[in-house]
Amino acid sequence: MQAGWHNPTLPSTTVIDGIHLVLSFEELQEHVFDPIIRNIITLIDHQVQYLRNKGWMNPVCDKLLLIGGFGENEYLYQKLRMSFQDTSIILSIDKVATASMAIVRGKFQLFLPKPPKKHCLV
Repeated sequence: MQAGWHNPTLPSTTVIDGIHLVLSFEELQEHVFDPIIRNIITLIDHQVQYLRNKGWMNPVCDKLLLIGGFGENEYLYQKLRMSFQDTSIILSIDKVATASMAIVRGKFQLFLPKPPKKHCLV
């Protein structure tokens, strides 16, 4: 990139010198994080609407569980709580304590040998 290069989707105050992109906290939040979080909330809303169309009543979801990188993102967690806390759509939103490992553990469990089934006759 050349000095003075400007991307029209970034704020006019953005400084790009060929190596660095300099954004204020507010610009980063407004132009990077918030659009992604709005998309996530829209996706959740679409899932809720799909379930309602299938006949589900409130609460549509007892618990929304954030795992992976989402589970470690406090900003996303707070935005989701603000979006859904006063509704009866989702009763609770929780994070997994070791969110980043949840996906890895699930993937390993998928390939672990299954224990033999035990049958009990009474």
